[in-house]
Amino acid sequence: MKNVCGVLIIGLSLCLSACGGSGGGSSNSGTTGATLSTPTPSVNSSSPTATSTAPPTPTAPTTPATSTTPLAPSAPAAPVAPAAPAPAAPAPSAPTASTNLPATYPAFMPPFPKLISYNSKADVIKNPVVIPVFFPSTPDQANTVKFLQKATSDANWTALARYGVGAATVGQAVNVSQNPPAKISTAEISQFVQNNAATWTTLHGSEIFMLYYPTSTQITDNPGSGYHSSTTQTSPVVFGVIPYSSLMEDAYLQYHELVEAATDPLGGGIYLLDRDDISYSSFGMGTEIGDMCVLSDFYYSAEFGTSMKSVWSNQRIASGQSPCAASSGSLDMFGAVPNMPTSFKETSPIPNPAALKYEWSDSNPTWGE
Repeated sequence: MKNVCGVLIIGLSLCLSACGGSGGGSSNSGTTGATLSTPTPSVNSSSPTATSTAPPTPTAPTTPATSTTPLAPSAPAAPVAPAAPAPAAPAPSAPTASTNLPATYPAFMPPFPKLISYNSKADVIKNPVVIPVFFPSTPDQANTVKFLQKATSDANWTALARYGVGAATVGQAVNVSQNPPAKISTAEISQFVQNNAATWTTLHGSEIFMLYYPTSTQITDNPGSGYHSSTTQTSPVVFGVIPYSSLMEDAYLQYHELVEAATDPLGGGIYLLDRDDISYSSFGMGTEIGDMCVLSDFYYSAEFGTSMKSVWSNQRIASGQSPCAASSGSLDMFGAVPNMPTSFKETSPIPNPAALKYEWSDSNPTWGE
């Protein structure tokens, strides 16, 4: 028995040695057998950690230790410097003598279109010879000739030089022996000019015939309106047509057609806008130099003793002025409305509308019979 016990003790010792434990070592766990402790690798170690040849016993994952040391309070943020105030908006600039327009807010002048020719060589009459054509019943014939002489030499006409139209002269008036018919068409007027122009003067291609039809004649396809056109002899013949009441009433109408006949005699002259502009083209008034100012104000001409309108000026646009302002500084622009009465009185029974007559209380005239 003693030898057996000794053998058992030696065997147990060998067994413990083979398992890597120290002789007589004890376990810290509640399970039988030794537990290997894994050495903690050094952070700064450059050599790899030795690995046991025996499979390690799995261990439960450990929860990272939480430091109980309170964190030091972070330093307060540096105060942010206040932003520099934005610079004040510049004050609106005063109008200058050269532009007459403020350069900045609160207002600025929208750009005006300019009138240009169909091609680089404007089809205009450079030195027009204006020839008035009168019928026996045309009123104000002598004063009309004087008007034409002034109109073709004043500042407004001189300003046409920018469009290629130079000095004009007024030729000998033509006196037609017979009055025109009560009704006539524009085609018949063209034929009348074509048939007679060569008998009125020697044609050189620079003539503008101004025909003054009395109000007793109705132009059927252009009632109440003046116009200018052209027909053909050996060369084009340019003419204007004026339904004429009197010089005082129709001074502007004849001037309007005269300057357009000079600047756009055949339809290839000054009549195009340099850009699309619906504010002008949508009115349907035309884009010749007189048409562009049809809706502008009249001005009073002391020289002519009546109201007039100017014509479109590219030069005035360039200098910051209204394109329809008068070229002469002595001509004042104006607008006017009638002084309407404040009440009226009915003097006829309503059931008979044809006999209605109204009496105005201001000066007591009657009208509407």
